[in-house]
Amino acid sequence: DPAVVICSDSQETAEDFRVEVQKIKPIDVGSYQLVIGGSGNIGALIDGQAEAIERNVKRWPAGLSEVEAQTRLEQILRSYNNRHVKDYPIADDMQPEYKVMDFLICARDKTNSQIYLWKTSATTIKAVGNYALVGWQAAAYYYHLKWLYRSELSKFRATLIGLQLLRSAQDNLYIGDPFHVIEVDRDGMRTWPAENILRRSFQQRRRKEKSAESFALSRS
Repeated sequence: DPAVVICSDSQETAEDFRVEVQKIKPIDVGSYQLVIGGSGNIGALIDGQAEAIERNVKRWPAGLSEVEAQTRLEQILRSYNNRHVKDYPIADDMQPEYKVMDFLICARDKTNSQIYLWKTSATTIKAVGNYALVGWQAAAYYYHLKWLYRSELSKFRATLIGLQLLRSAQDNLYIGDPFHVIEVDRDGMRTWPAENILRRSFQQRRRKEKSAESFALSRS
């Protein structure tokens, strides 16, 4: 069955200050469940666009196809850009690209359990096939993710890959734990503490090691 795993850190940085926030969480909006994760340089614009998406999706009819939903999201992005992003003041020495935002948006139709995942950049949007990254220096970790990814991953293995990427990026000034994980499948959206998943991984690895030790002893 189709499923999506979304992993996030919990740090926001403003100048020299770091604060812990929950960047992703499941949201019930009308006929849909949503996860919205945004990245950019201006917090007010990121929060505003996330709220605009949530507000509009709440009015969507159930049963939209992926293409229909994507078209509606693109309209939201263009409208928000025209009304808020274009005229948002920035320093004279900054380029307009400073205001560009990237988002991951996952929607689950509560009436038919269809799951859709998109990545947006500025006013563009595309459906995500296998994997996607957004965030600070995301491009630097793209090939690492490509190397780790395998087709037909279990949700558990996909989660471990996501957490591994976050941990490898933790030396970055803008990435900090605790990490958050959301699993999306036909049954709904669930939030998991990253610590529980890492503990499960450690326990599985220890069981395999003990099994290998027992096998070696029986062969000796």
